[in-house]
Amino acid sequence: MPLKENLKRIRKAKKISQKKLAELSAVSYSMVCKLESGEQSNPSLDTIDKISSALGVKSSDLIGIDVRVLRDDLKFIEYLESIGYTFQNDMNPTEWGENPDGSKYPVKFDESPNAPCCTLIKHGIISVFTNQQFEDYKASMVESAEFHAFKYRK
Repeated sequence: MPLKENLKRIRKAKKISQKKLAELSAVSYSMVCKLESGEQSNPSLDTIDKISSALGVKSSDLIGIDVRVLRDDLKFIEYLESIGYTFQNDMNPTEWGENPDGSKYPVKFDESPNAPCCTLIKHGIISVFTNQQFEDYKASMVESAEFHAFKYRK
């Protein structure tokens, strides 16, 4: 279910008005209205955090994915790009939403372990990852960083 439908369903189930949700979340009333109408479909992760917290639900209940995982992935990708990699998202959307202007946006992706995930390119070398391979790659990078921090501690 798209964000607008999840937000409206959860808010109504908790018997909270849009105005009250705006107050509880410190998100503007107009933003809450735009999110529920679908006029705004790409809020910031902070906005999702604030609204989900005010509703007493997990961020994944609103958008279908865990914001903490997404935020960690974005930081990791930012790091890879900072050391010269080009990142290409190869995830296959399995469900699409529609903006008011008729354009489509992905809502859910194939998250099975062997589904295509991404491609990393550096110095002409192309590495293609499945979801599981990319998770393993991230884990090995963290382990390596933790090992080096341990190894060189004072």
